[in-house]
Amino acid sequence: MSTKMKAIISFFLGFILLPAARAQTDQVWAFGNRAGLQFAKGSPEPIVSNSSSNEGCASVADNEGRLLFYTNGSTIWNAQHNIMPNGDNLTMLGESTRSTTQGALIVPQPGDKDKYYVFSLTSFEMGPMYGRLYYSLVDMRLNAGTGGVIQKGVLIDSNLTEKMTAVKGRICNIWLLVHARSSNVFRAWELTSNGIGKSPVTSEAGAGRNYDVGVLKSSFNGKTLASCNGITTGLELYEFNGRTGVVSNARMLDDGKYYGIAFSPDDSKVYATSSPAGYLYQFDLTAPDTAARKTVIGASPFSDLKKGPDGKIYLAGTDNGSLSVIERPNLPGLACQFRPNAIQLLPTTSMSSGLPNNIVVLQRDTFYSSKTLTAGCWASAYILTADYTDEHWGHVWSNGDQGPQLKADTPGRYWVSYYTAACNLHIDTFRLSFPYGKLPHTITSPACRTDSNGSATATTYAGDTVSYLFIWKDGQDNIVSLSNELTNAPAGYYKMQVRTSLGCDTVLIIEIPKRDDRVSFTVSDSISCLGDTITFQNSSGSQFTSFVWDFSDGRTSTLPSTVHLYEQGGSYSIMLAGSGSICKDTAYKTIQVDQPAAISFFKDKAECCMGTEVQFNPTTGASSTITTVTWSWGDGNTFHTTEATPTLHSYTVAGTFFIDCSARFRACDDITYRDSIIVHSLPIVDLGADTFLCRRAAPIVLQNRAAQPNSLGRYFWNTGDTSYSLSVTQAGTYSLQVQSGTPDCSSSANITIREDCRFDIPNVFTPNSDGINDYFLPRQLLSRGVTKFKM
Repeated sequence: MSTKMKAIISFFLGFILLPAARAQTDQVWAFGNRAGLQFAKGSPEPIVSNSSSNEGCASVADNEGRLLFYTNGSTIWNAQHNIMPNGDNLTMLGESTRSTTQGALIVPQPGDKDKYYVFSLTSFEMGPMYGRLYYSLVDMRLNAGTGGVIQKGVLIDSNLTEKMTAVKGRICNIWLLVHARSSNVFRAWELTSNGIGKSPVTSEAGAGRNYDVGVLKSSFNGKTLASCNGITTGLELYEFNGRTGVVSNARMLDDGKYYGIAFSPDDSKVYATSSPAGYLYQFDLTAPDTAARKTVIGASPFSDLKKGPDGKIYLAGTDNGSLSVIERPNLPGLACQFRPNAIQLLPTTSMSSGLPNNIVVLQRDTFYSSKTLTAGCWASAYILTADYTDEHWGHVWSNGDQGPQLKADTPGRYWVSYYTAACNLHIDTFRLSFPYGKLPHTITSPACRTDSNGSATATTYAGDTVSYLFIWKDGQDNIVSLSNELTNAPAGYYKMQVRTSLGCDTVLIIEIPKRDDRVSFTVSDSISCLGDTITFQNSSGSQFTSFVWDFSDGRTSTLPSTVHLYEQGGSYSIMLAGSGSICKDTAYKTIQVDQPAAISFFKDKAECCMGTEVQFNPTTGASSTITTVTWSWGDGNTFHTTEATPTLHSYTVAGTFFIDCSARFRACDDITYRDSIIVHSLPIVDLGADTFLCRRAAPIVLQNRAAQPNSLGRYFWNTGDTSYSLSVTQAGTYSLQVQSGTPDCSSSANITIREDCRFDIPNVFTPNSDGINDYFLPRQLLSRGVTKFKM
C-alpha cells in the first residue's frame, strides 16, 4: 500500500472516530454579583459563583455541560470558583472590564479542544485606556484539568467601543467582531487552528452612531448582525459574510435608544431592551411593514438578553434579585409569553445589566451516507458526485483524487470525505457495479494511402464478463466482419454494431484513418538542354526503404537518389516507386529535354529600294522549344516574337544591311543566323514651285532641277513624253516620274501652272484706312510683285 493511500485511510478513520455528541458549552452561567444559573436538569437553577461584574462577563462548560471557568474580562475563575493560576489582572489595568457592555468573551481555539481564548475589552470609564482589546489563552490540561493561563494580556486592537461578539465562520473558522469608536467601521479578527489573524478585515457599514454602550449580537445562522446604542440612538441590522468577515448592507430597524439584544432561536425576531430602563420590545423581521414589526412586550430594566440552552430568552427582572423569561420567543407579539421576574436568584447574589456573552463552538459533526449505484448500458465510466450542500470544500476520494466528483471506470466501493459549513465532516460511500457491460473501446490501425491494410479491434475491459455480438459494415452497409476485429480494410468510416444478451444495443462510427506516407522527389531542372545531367533527389518519408526509378527512356535505377543523362530531346514522365514495412507509394513528375535545331531565314528580295517592304521567312528544325525569336534589321531597329513566323520590314536609308535572326530556347543556348540586303536610294525629282503663264507669251520649260540633262534615269511625264524636259504653253498640273537603278527605284513630283497677267483698275477708291479700296492701283499686277507702273 502506498504512503499516500495509508495517509488517506488514516485521515478517513480519524474522522470516523470523532465524537458526535452536541456540545453543552452554554449549560452554566456566571454573572453579576456572585450570581449564576445552571441548566443541567433542563430548567434553570440559581447557583452561587464568585462573579464580580456589572456588565461584561462570560462562562463556558465542557461538552457534557460541566462548568470549566468564567470571567469578567479582568479575572478568570475555575470550576471550583477559585482564581485560575495566572488568571488575575488580565489587562494589567486592574478591574478595567467589569463595566464594559461586552467586556469579556470566551472563544474555544479552533482545532484544539483544550484551549480557550479569553478576550478582554476595557470600559468607557478607563478614559485614555478605553477601548483596548486584549487576549489571554487558557489551557485546560493544566492543574489536574482545572486549567491555567499560559498567555496573558496580549494587546491586539484599540480605540474601540464597548461592543464585542463572536460569530461562527463558514470554513472551520470563528470571527471576533468589534466596532471602532467614532466611525461606522467594523473589524473582524479571524480565528483558525493557526491562531489569530495578523490583521482584521475592516468594513464600513451603518450610520456610524452606534457607539459605546450597547451590545453587538449575531443571529444563530451567523448571517445577520444587530447593533444598538444606549447613549445616542439607533438599532441597526447588517449582513455578515462568514467566509470573508465582511459586514455590509446596513438597515435601520428602529431609531430609539437600546442596550441589550437577542435573536429568537429561529432568527425571525429581535428582542431589545430600551435605554434608559423602560421596556422590552419585539421586532418581527418577517412583518410586512415597519408599523407591524415593533411590539411592546413588557417592562424591563437596563439589561442584556441571552438565549438559554432551553430555547428561552432571559433578561434582568425589575429588581436586581430576579430574571425575567421569554418563554416562546419564536412567536410574534405577546404570544411569545413574557414572564417578568420568573426566576429568583439565591440570597447574597444579584445581577446588574450584563449576562454572559454568547459562546461559539465549532461543532465538528460527522455525517454519513451510502448509495448503491448501477451503471447503465455501455457505461465505460460513472461520475460519482458527493452529496454536498452549497458550501463545501476539502473533497478527498478513496483513491486520493480531489474535488466533488470522481470518474469511476471499474466496479467497487468508493468513498469521499469533505467539509460543509461551518465545520461538519461528511463521508459519502458509493457501491458501483457495471452489470450491463461497458462499451468496448476500439483500437484502430491506419491504412496506407494506396493499400487496404487498416484494422480495428473492439476490446472489452478487464473483469468484464458480459457477452458481446459485433457486426461491422462499410460505407455501403455491406457486412465486412462479424467478430470484434476488422482487418484488411481501406481507410474510411465503418459502422460497428454491438449487442449484449441483456438488451443493450448500439451502433458506433469507427474511423480507420489514412496514413499519409508519401513517396516524393525533386528534380534539379524540370526543363533542361540535351547533354545536361539531371539530378533526381529523393524526398520520401522515412517509412520507405527501397526504391525503383523509371526514367521513361528505357532505363531504371534502384538508388535512393540519382542523376541521369538523356540522349534525345523530348518530354519524359519520371516515376519513383517506394516501398517500406507498411506502405507502398508511387510519385510522378514530367520533365522536358530541349534539343535545339539550327535557325535560318530567306527573304523575298536580295535588293530593294528605300521604303519597300521586304518579307523575311524564318525556318527551324523539328524542335518546338523556341521561346523567343529576335530580329535585328541592321538599321538600329529590332523586333521580338514568340514564334518563328514570317515578318516584314522596310528601310529608310540606302546601304548594305546585315540581318540577325536569333532563337532563344527554354534551357539551351541561343542560336543566331545572319544574312544581308542591299537597299538602293530613290532618285530626287524637283520641278520647282507652282507658277503662271500669260496668253500669247513664251512657253514655260519644265525639267528635273535635281539632275543634269545627261544624268542616268528614265523620265515619264503625265503627258506621255519621256524626254528630259517639257515645254508648257497651257495652264494645268504636270507630273514627272523618274526611274533609275536595278531594281527600278522611282520618285515623282508635281507642279501646277495657272493662267494670270490680267489686271483690274478700280473706278473709285476710298482712302479711309478701312481696308477696302484704300489705294488707286492695278491690283492684279501689284499681287504679282509689280512695283512701278504708268497710266
